[in-house]
Amino acid sequence: MAALSTQNVTDVHHWNDSLFSFKTTRDRSLRFENGHFVMLGMEVEGKPLMRAYSIASPNYDEELEFFSIKVPDGPLTSRLQNI
Repeated sequence: MAALSTQNVTDVHHWNDSLFSFKTTRDRSLRFENGHFVMLGMEVEGKPLMRAYSIASPNYDEELEFFSIKVPDGPLTSRLQNI
Protein backbone atom coordinates (compact mmCIF):
# COMPACT_ATOMS: atom_id res chain seq x y z
CA MET A 1 0.00 0.00 0.00
CA ALA A 2 1.25 3.50 -0.81
CA ALA A 3 2.03 5.95 1.94
CA LEU A 4 -0.74 8.23 3.16
CA SER A 5 -0.45 11.99 2.81
CA THR A 6 -2.60 14.79 4.15
CA GLN A 7 -3.95 17.22 1.57
CA ASN A 8 -6.36 20.15 1.78
CA VAL A 9 -9.62 20.73 -0.06
CA THR A 10 -9.17 23.97 -2.01
CA ASP A 11 -12.51 24.21 -3.83
CA VAL A 12 -15.96 22.62 -3.91
CA HIS A 13 -18.36 23.24 -6.81
CA HIS A 14 -22.00 22.11 -6.79
CA TRP A 15 -23.02 21.48 -10.40
CA ASN A 16 -26.62 20.52 -9.64
CA ASP A 17 -28.69 18.72 -6.99
CA SER A 18 -26.90 15.42 -7.54
CA LEU A 19 -23.34 16.24 -8.70
CA PHE A 20 -20.43 18.09 -7.13
CA SER A 21 -16.70 18.33 -7.67
CA PHE A 22 -13.86 19.21 -5.37
CA LYS A 23 -10.20 20.05 -5.73
CA THR A 24 -7.37 19.23 -3.38
CA THR A 25 -3.73 20.07 -3.03
CA ARG A 26 -1.38 17.54 -4.57
CA ASP A 27 1.72 15.96 -3.12
CA ARG A 28 4.57 16.70 -5.54
CA SER A 29 5.64 13.06 -5.44
CA LEU A 30 2.25 11.75 -6.65
CA ARG A 31 2.53 10.41 -10.18
CA PHE A 32 -0.45 8.95 -12.02
CA GLU A 33 -1.82 8.23 -15.46
CA ASN A 34 -5.17 9.55 -16.59
CA GLY A 35 -7.89 7.22 -15.35
CA HIS A 36 -6.12 6.18 -12.15
CA PHE A 37 -7.80 6.41 -8.77
CA VAL A 38 -6.67 7.20 -5.25
CA MET A 39 -8.06 6.40 -1.84
CA LEU A 40 -9.47 9.52 -0.19
CA GLY A 41 -10.63 9.78 3.34
CA MET A 42 -11.35 11.76 6.44
CA GLU A 43 -11.05 11.00 10.09
CA VAL A 44 -14.52 10.36 11.52
CA GLU A 45 -14.93 9.65 15.22
CA GLY A 46 -11.21 8.95 15.49
CA LYS A 47 -11.15 6.40 12.65
CA PRO A 48 -10.24 6.76 8.97
CA LEU A 49 -13.16 6.62 6.51
CA MET A 50 -11.72 5.84 3.07
CA ARG A 51 -13.22 5.52 -0.41
CA ALA A 52 -11.76 5.16 -3.92
CA TYR A 53 -12.12 8.18 -6.22
CA SER A 54 -11.04 8.44 -9.86
CA ILE A 55 -8.86 11.44 -10.58
CA ALA A 56 -10.62 13.78 -13.03
CA SER A 57 -7.79 16.28 -13.45
CA PRO A 58 -5.00 15.82 -15.99
CA ASN A 59 -1.78 14.37 -14.64
CA TYR A 60 0.11 17.66 -15.15
CA ASP A 61 -2.18 19.83 -12.95
CA GLU A 62 -0.84 21.10 -9.65
CA GLU A 63 -4.14 20.24 -7.92
CA LEU A 64 -6.27 17.12 -8.05
CA GLU A 65 -9.93 17.28 -9.06
CA PHE A 66 -12.61 14.72 -8.30
CA PHE A 67 -16.30 14.44 -9.22
CA SER A 68 -18.89 12.73 -7.06
CA ILE A 69 -22.59 12.17 -6.91
CA LYS A 70 -24.36 13.45 -3.81
CA VAL A 71 -25.38 10.62 -1.52
CA PRO A 72 -27.44 12.14 1.33
CA ASP A 73 -26.56 9.45 3.86
CA GLY A 74 -23.25 8.42 2.29
CA PRO A 75 -20.59 8.04 4.97
CA LEU A 76 -17.98 10.08 3.07
CA THR A 77 -19.79 11.96 0.27
CA SER A 78 -22.27 13.53 2.70
CA ARG A 79 -19.29 15.08 4.49
CA LEU A 80 -17.25 16.03 1.41
CA GLN A 81 -20.10 17.89 -0.27
CA ASN A 82 -20.51 20.10 2.80
CA ILE A 83 -16.89 21.17 3.21
